[in-house]
Amino acid sequence: MLALPRRNPRVPPNNPKPTPTILTPMPTPRDWMTLSIRPCAVPRHAPAAIPGLRPFKTSDAEALARLMLESYRGSVDDGGETLDDARRDVNKLIADDFGAMDWGASIVVEAGDILSSATIVTRDRVAPPPLAAGEAFLAFSMTAPAWKRQGLARSGLSHVIELLRSRGEPRLHLVVTRTNTPAVMLYQSLGFENGPIGGEGGPHQSAPSVQ
Repeated sequence: MLALPRRNPRVPPNNPKPTPTILTPMPTPRDWMTLSIRPCAVPRHAPAAIPGLRPFKTSDAEALARLMLESYRGSVDDGGETLDDARRDVNKLIADDFGAMDWGASIVVEAGDILSSATIVTRDRVAPPPLAAGEAFLAFSMTAPAWKRQGLARSGLSHVIELLRSRGEPRLHLVVTRTNTPAVMLYQSLGFENGPIGGEGGPHQSAPSVQ
């Protein structure tokens, strides 16, 4: 009778434990939306005045970074960013890394010494067909938590749309997280459609220079 070798308890078995599978979170789907800005046959009433509304300036960089961090915190777009991350994004924005800034169509709303809301427009450089690079693109629409549900996002975006209309701009594009239901509903109520949508008329060629 053969004697079976005794297993040394300190020696691991020949069939090691399987390596645990690390699940990588799936990216949240994001969708293009486009607003076709049609000329009006009759003059339109200007949007209601927004107290504290003014053009965005480079000196707003720190305040915009703080607004960015606060407005996205706890939302579906919250990636755990820090204030330094937000500052880097704002610096990239001003440096045209997210497309050329359209300073004349980018606005903020002041509330004392902070910003309560911002609507920032750039000129998209990498546009998927059938779009032409250089058309107006809504890079950021942000409202601080304490000022949400007061119509600031709608009012700011309506102001920008009328400004683009006065220039003869054909379209405004954006990308939105699909599960950001309040934002999707806001954009749909303003006339945005699932895009991207191209068409006649090219990008506006005389966007104001840096402020």
